Amino acid sequence: MTSTDSSEADGRTLRPILILDDDRDLAKMMKRYLEHEGWNVLVVNEPMSAIETCLEAKPCLLLVDLMMPGVDGEEFVKAIRKVLFEAVPPIALVSAAFSRPEVQKRLGLPASLGKPFPMEDLKDLAMRFAHDHRKRGDTVPPA
Repeated sequence: MTSTDSSEADGRTLRPILILDDDRDLAKMMKRYLEHEGWNVLVVNEPMSAIETCLEAKPCLLLVDLMMPGVDGEEFVKAIRKVLFEAVPPIALVSAAFSRPEVQKRLGLPASLGKPFPMEDLKDLAMRFAHDHRKRGDTVPPA
């Protein structure tokens, strides 16, 4: 797989936001919204594929669903920390689970979003952790 980094004319390297969620429709909606707001976004629906994608794409932010079949979000966070060590980007849980705040605290994660959430909250989260990787200028309207 080739690198997904892209450079702007001003020399910045824009690393993508990675969404890991088994809900393909929600992940697609999040991707379209964030792309419209100026970020490069990758979506992965399976945790083990997400580890490989993280190694290749070096995302600037991980948005991780907590409740997934097989390897859940908590197990994924533990695994990605072992693989990436100090290079782990900020991670935010995205979940409807009542346990989300406790898992966030237990894992020492800086943020989480409770499903359902307003898209503006998603943008705020991306601005907080990935503002340096947002394209400058006008955004492209969603297709």
